[in-house]
Amino acid sequence: AVVDESGHIVLKATKNATLESGSVTTANGPSGGRIGIQSDSGMASVAGMVEARGMEGAGGTVAVNGDVVINTARINASGSTGGTVAVSARNYLGAGTISADGAAGAGGQVDVRASARIIQTAAEQVSAKGAGDGGKIVIAAGERVFSSGTFDASGQRGGEVNVLAPEIVLLGATIDASGQAGGGTVLIGGDYQGKNMALPNAEQTH
Repeated sequence: AVVDESGHIVLKATKNATLESGSVTTANGPSGGRIGIQSDSGMASVAGMVEARGMEGAGGTVAVNGDVVINTARINASGSTGGTVAVSARNYLGAGTISADGAAGAGGQVDVRASARIIQTAAEQVSAKGAGDGGKIVIAAGERVFSSGTFDASGQRGGEVNVLAPEIVLLGATIDASGQAGGGTVLIGGDYQGKNMALPNAEQTH
């Protein structure tokens, strides 16, 4: 890993980028910093601990990019308000935890996007909950989502969870966008009656 002129941590590889299970990568601070993990043409395998937490202010940003991304890490961009975690791949396999929680304010945003397929085991836990408003979680694939994961965008007012793909299989998955002052939004395979053209509609949901 290298630290660029802006103080951002960048791990970049032309082929495979790997963080081992015992590794610790942190950009914690009063406000969270930025961490980028990128494989230009291979696999990004992320394990261990990856943190860009805001100890007093907002959470930071963690971005993971690769042709194939395997996540078994504890990725955390939480803070007083939640930060952002963005994963982009052709195929994604998730069995880790991803958090962008807001301890005093709104939850942040978690985006997991794959041009082909997403598989999330029961070990995958994704959270963008907030002490104020819940945050937003997007799980979107160009072909298929198979998930047994847990998704939490709860808050004083519930946030939003979107699971989008032409084929969606949720097997034992748990989704929470609840709120004491009002529930949030959960969209599986598109919006109400498929009328929102900004969101792709599923052909099959299970």
